[in-house]
Amino acid sequence: MTEDEDKDAIKVEILAVLKKHPEGMKLRDLGNFLGVNWRSLVGLVGSLLRQGKIERLNGVYFFVRRKSRKRKT
Repeated sequence: MTEDEDKDAIKVEILAVLKKHPEGMKLRDLGNFLGVNWRSLVGLVGSLLRQGKIERLNGVYFFVRRKSRKRKT
């Protein structure tokens, strides 16, 4: 696996964990849950924030649930 594939796999794990924890998680707790140093997640969660896949409120990260768009006919 390449480094980019590793990062993508961890992003998928981050999203899965946050989806299962609607109350949100602090970065340190997310790192503990994933078994990695939370500092290694900083860039990855930053990327997910910019992509609009997660949100941060008062240091707590949340999965963004998208509402389905209704097509106009």
